[in-house]
Amino acid sequence: DSENTLGAIYVARDPRNIVNSLSNHFSDNISNATDNLLGEMYQMEEGTKCRTHIGRWNFHYNSWKNFPKKKFLFIKYEDLVLNKKVILEKILNFLETLTKSKFPIDNKKIQKVISTTEFNHMKKMENRKGFHEASVNTTTGKVNNFFNLGPDNDWKKLLNNELKEKKEKNYKKEMIELGYIKN
Repeated sequence: DSENTLGAIYVARDPRNIVNSLSNHFSDNISNATDNLLGEMYQMEEGTKCRTHIGRWNFHYNSWKNFPKKKFLFIKYEDLVLNKKVILEKILNFLETLTKSKFPIDNKKIQKVISTTEFNHMKKMENRKGFHEASVNTTTGKVNNFFNLGPDNDWKKLLNNELKEKKEKNYKKEMIELGYIKN
């Protein structure tokens, strides 16, 4: 709650793209992952390091919108991917305000942060060293790559029309609000 939290940064992502990541992480097919994400409660523990409760995407998004604005920074994942430097500076400015301290904007450091957090860099690092939050496929016993599709996770290529429409119908209000679909 806002009394016990200095602040929060919330990153929203197009729910049509979340389903591919969810399917991979929980070793589930896309159709089941879609149905589970549309359900009231989705709980997974097999193959993960801890029990995970996932509610409806729109419930999660709407619950964060009520956080006090001065303690809350909202970011769209897609903006973060397209405008890394701008969003990183926005995060630093937000942290300055919250902590009442100064973070000098050092362009060299910002470029270093951006280059070391690029998907391909993170995927190579996971392949070399593993990644703590990767899950285990309960059928094969193999570790699922946490950094799986990255820029190739494109619902337009990976999601069939029925599942796309199911998401858009169930999340219409919020997807319009976020600019993911038109009214």
